[in-house]
Amino acid sequence: MGAEIWLGTVNTADPNYVRTILHNPKAAGYIKGLGLQWDAKQTVAQLHQEFSSYPLTQTESECGNGANDWPAAEYTWSLIRRYVGNGATSYMYWNLVLDETGRSTWGWVQNALISVNRATGQVKYNPEYYLMKHLSHYVLPGATRLATSEGNQLAFRNADGSTVLLLVNTESTDKTLALKLGAAQTTVVVPAKSFNTFCWPRQPKS
Repeated sequence: MGAEIWLGTVNTADPNYVRTILHNPKAAGYIKGLGLQWDAKQTVAQLHQEFSSYPLTQTESECGNGANDWPAAEYTWSLIRRYVGNGATSYMYWNLVLDETGRSTWGWVQNALISVNRATGQVKYNPEYYLMKHLSHYVLPGATRLATSEGNQLAFRNADGSTVLLLVNTESTDKTLALKLGAAQTTVVVPAKSFNTFCWPRQPKS
């Protein structure tokens, strides 16, 4: 199995960091893709537009401060939407499991999908866990992203023809929305502060 050279991980809002390398024909010939994280969120849209022939991946989700609460999940959602909406084909979460302190070996208290209390063995599934589950459970390998008419959502077409919509309500009140996919249309109520996944089977050809 061969190996590839990717440029990154890029952690700067300055697009010239990437331009300097990819505008060099000798260097660019070795680069197969771009890996972006943290401050690169400020320039991912610009880089995707300028270097659309290079695949993108988000290499490290921002680690948070150990709060493991709903605002942290909303913020991670905003990062996922920004990166995936601008061409990234994968998004890497940093900590799968941490103990109850959330403290790294160098003293930084961070977020995790799952927290385990070492003394009691209690397992806590944090809000970001459910965000990741909404995506990873329904959006299958090989899916392609679809355009949507609203900003706070992502939609995908799986290889089997099914369609998945992740819709997030960050407001403090319920929202009534009309969803439409081709000829299929329905009205839904999405609760305040919630992640919502809607799935449609393969649509018959008209």
